[in-house]
Amino acid sequence: PHIASEQLGLPLDLIEEFIEDFINQAYEFKDDLYSSLKDGDIETLKTLAHKLKGVAENLRIEDALETLSIINTTSDLPVIETNLNRFYKRYFVAIWEMFAFYTIAPYFVAWDKFFGNLYKSQFFKKLLLIC
Repeated sequence: PHIASEQLGLPLDLIEEFIEDFINQAYEFKDDLYSSLKDGDIETLKTLAHKLKGVAENLRIEDALETLSIINTTSDLPVIETNLNRFYKRYFVAIWEMFAFYTIAPYFVAWDKFFGNLYKSQFFKKLLLIC
């Protein structure tokens, strides 16, 4: 959050709120994205992925942006599925692992310095449900 805050010139608490919104939105869209994939509904898939992509781009979340961009630029369902799985499994697992590391390693980095108030929110519950 600190990098996005500096690059965008926005307060850290606002960036933290945007990140939490991104996680919530990804959680809310997950079932619809996979249902659309199963049904071959590329239009709905691209609409939802585009919304997530915009937030990822604004927050400078490069891996998510790359994955969501691929989903938005192809109609190849296996490619979409691979990248959707990558987005939900790899990306969110990586975030979860990063958070888990800091729960057991408080001497390396102070939570509030690295993540601000995000760790005090419903963030962990959403990550567990997404992964």
